[in-house]
Amino acid sequence: MPYVIILCLAIIVFLLIKNFFEKYFTNIASDLNKKKAKPTGDVIDISHSWIDVSDLQLIKREQLLLPKELALFNQFYNILFEHHFTIFPKVRLAEIFSLPTNTKNRNEFQLRLMERTADYLICETSTLKPKLLIFTNSQNDSKREKLAKEFGIRAAESVNMKYLNINLDQNNESTDLLELLKSVALIK
Repeated sequence: MPYVIILCLAIIVFLLIKNFFEKYFTNIASDLNKKKAKPTGDVIDISHSWIDVSDLQLIKREQLLLPKELALFNQFYNILFEHHFTIFPKVRLAEIFSLPTNTKNRNEFQLRLMERTADYLICETSTLKPKLLIFTNSQNDSKREKLAKEFGIRAAESVNMKYLNINLDQNNESTDLLELLKSVALIK
């Protein structure tokens, strides 16, 4: 008789433990499924809900480039056109460089690439293959601007991409620019 009572108690304890573990693991599984669930349905633009754009006061720039930058752009454009190259102003470094997925501190570097620009990018016209980066400097550049350009130069050097650093405070004649392009073997 005592064996029957012990057996009944053992079965009851077993069922209670089994029930507890089933509920516990079911809750864990459902929590994991909730976390992994991907959103479905249409994308809803809620940006107007976050920011009241009715009070947004923007001013459209008259020109994309400052006068000295535009003059330099036009000089390069005229030189490069006959050599089948195209020049683009203010190109984000993230459009030129990418990072392998296993890069240490990848997110930080990706953010820096997205925030910084090359003043000009020269590409082959037919393929848009990047060939040369141009960074400009001026005595009016802030320390932040100088550091951003140094980052761009280091990025170019890391992939053996050619670059030029041009001082906007100097008078940059077309013949001088042509010689610079020849010095980096972009044109003959």
